Amino acid sequence: MTRIRWIVSIVSVVVIGLGVLLAVNLGNKPSTTNPTVHQPAPEFKLTAFDGKSVDLATLRNKVVFVNFWNEWCQPCQQETPSLVALAKAHANDPDFVMIGIVHDPNSHGEATAYATKNKMTYPLAFDPGDRTSLNYGVTGQPETFLIDKAGIVDQWVSGPIDPNSMETEIERLENT
Repeated sequence: MTRIRWIVSIVSVVVIGLGVLLAVNLGNKPSTTNPTVHQPAPEFKLTAFDGKSVDLATLRNKVVFVNFWNEWCQPCQQETPSLVALAKAHANDPDFVMIGIVHDPNSHGEATAYATKNKMTYPLAFDPGDRTSLNYGVTGQPETFLIDKAGIVDQWVSGPIDPNSMETEIERLENT
């Protein structure tokens, strides 16, 4: 009887171990596409950190840069200086809007403090219920979507942006 329990225990540990390994690696498969690219950008109306409304529908005829992030995300932290510089470079650009969206409902205080500390002055909003993140097919962070003036998702970047190539894409979209 003891031998059967021992065998059952070993088999259980192996099955649980394989299940954990599968669950961990399931999210690591790199994706090269996003279903929203070349499609109308999913609409959203969110509340910004400052209490104002961030409504994509009001931003037609502008190039819109939407970045999904979290303050605890290491790649997001690495990307922050580039985002702050991009926002500063376009601060007076009437044809461009930058929006950061936090899709972790548990990080309100931490995200707000992080944004203040890092001088993230562009509109930042929370995504209650992750509805916007789901609509955009976000699978991680950071993820960035560049939306053209007609409201079509033109670019998608999974991971930190390359500020130089992003600047080139913004200029291209502003001039079309």
